[in-house]
Amino acid sequence: MSLCFAAVFDNMEDAVIAHDANGVIFLANPAVKNTFGYDPETLIGKDVRILIPARLRPGYEQLIKEVYQGRKITGKTSSWLNSEGVLVPVSLILAPINDQQGASIGVSAIFRTIYREIDAEVERNHLRAIIE
Repeated sequence: MSLCFAAVFDNMEDAVIAHDANGVIFLANPAVKNTFGYDPETLIGKDVRILIPARLRPGYEQLIKEVYQGRKITGKTSSWLNSEGVLVPVSLILAPINDQQGASIGVSAIFRTIYREIDAEVERNHLRAIIE
């Protein structure tokens, strides 16, 4: 990694994980600690499915097929598992990682927690209920 890219990657507030076609994680930034409770080094070599609730795995597998066909997926909301098995609500971006010849060699996944958005929605619903 170039120094500039490394500085951006290491200082992002969003968690970033990259995995290969088999789901094996080969890259994770420091923000995964805040988002999922894992040190990034401990995720390297692990299967990304440890973060995905069993009921959501088939849907994720379908999304990965689309990514490997070159599609970037944005705006997906979901809940993934943290290191303690607690669901973390996230907004998810998935994009292909291509080699120099353009062949897909992996998937980058960017996660932004959406606790604030959920809290705001709860507050809006609460205020609506009071007004009505």
